[in-house]
Amino acid sequence: MNGCHISGTIPSTIGLLTSLVVLEFGNSLLSGTIPFSMGNISKLFTLDLSFIKLSGVIPTSICQLKNVQYLLLGNDNLTGTLPDCIGSLTQLHRIGLHNNQLSGTLPSSIGDLVQLRYFNLDDNQFIGTLPST
Repeated sequence: MNGCHISGTIPSTIGLLTSLVVLEFGNSLLSGTIPFSMGNISKLFTLDLSFIKLSGVIPTSICQLKNVQYLLLGNDNLTGTLPDCIGSLTQLHRIGLHNNQLSGTLPSSIGDLVQLRYFNLDDNQFIGTLPST
């Protein structure tokens, strides 16, 4: 559904799609927050919610997506900190969190993401140092 003209919010019932492997809502007209139930989609390989003007925080339930390789949440309006548990997503190849309002220090668990090939945090308010691997 990338680039489609659907609007509204992402319903909490999205978490019932437990066999889903790719979820791409990028460049759509959706808004609102990332539902906590998103963490129930345990087979998810790609999560692309970029360029849709999401608000709110990244829910800790994201860390239940143990198979996710592409986590693309850039160019939204996300706030808060990056969940400490992000390092448990050891299959991640790409993280795009650029152009949000994220802040705080980067979790030390970021250093556990040894599969990462792309890591974009541009245009946020993170402070501190980059954790070591």
